[in-house]
Amino acid sequence: MSAATPRGQAGFSLVEALVAIVLVSVVVLGLAPVMFDAASRQAVDSGGAERDAILLGEANRLSTLPVQALAGEAGCRTLPPQAHNYEHDLCVTVQPMGGAQVRVGVSVTPDADLVQADSVVLYRRAGGQGNPFNTGGSP
Repeated sequence: MSAATPRGQAGFSLVEALVAIVLVSVVVLGLAPVMFDAASRQAVDSGGAERDAILLGEANRLSTLPVQALAGEAGCRTLPPQAHNYEHDLCVTVQPMGGAQVRVGVSVTPDADLVQADSVVLYRRAGGQGNPFNTGGSP
């Protein structure tokens, strides 16, 4: 020890260290709800993106099938977890609308409570001339 430093002022005292730990703990506890909210929002956003990707993929797949084959696609099934830790229920409904038109409904319901279900409706018509996807539109 040098002669210029008094003996009682060298380093931190135990009380100073405890006060610093308490202050850091209060700040961290104040940030905990913000971090929880951010994590919840991230789970909702990523779950919604996964649900939308499944919905779009199934709608695209059904739009490429011939109209006569759509009735065989009706029903519900459970999809295994993909990018996240929960399953999705996928339901396809096919309803004849008269003439050559068919209404196809696709709904995806995630098993996670944070993510809402969503659906899409396709209208298909048999005999679309010039359209390679056979959706009934003009060429």
